[in-house]
Amino acid sequence: CRGIDCRPVEADRPRKSLSTEETFAIDLTTLERCEEKLEELFQDLMADLAQKESTRDITKIFVKLKFNDFTRTTAERAGLAPTLEDFRALLEEAFGRAGKPVRLIGLGVRFAETASENAQMDLL
Repeated sequence: CRGIDCRPVEADRPRKSLSTEETFAIDLTTLERCEEKLEELFQDLMADLAQKESTRDITKIFVKLKFNDFTRTTAERAGLAPTLEDFRALLEEAFGRAGKPVRLIGLGVRFAETASENAQMDLL
């Protein structure tokens, strides 16, 4: 028995976030190089949002950076719309914390909880 199960995964709860990321073969050493990649990742995230979660309310946006020494940092803001300008501001904040070459950039959004997630369980 190899533990292989070909059945599709069926999640029984709504996702809390949606993100996209890219790992680079050659580290990005400047903020400008990171900003060039940001636009491509932003387009990917917007396409995923439109396809998978177009009706959900977004509560936060975030940018995750992993550096060439494998340390990481995340910049996150509440109440922002997912615009390229807002993600660019978060990228600048995160990059400025370390200023090291970047190995990975990730962009994402966090969703508001649905009514079923907030529901209290019945008491016995």
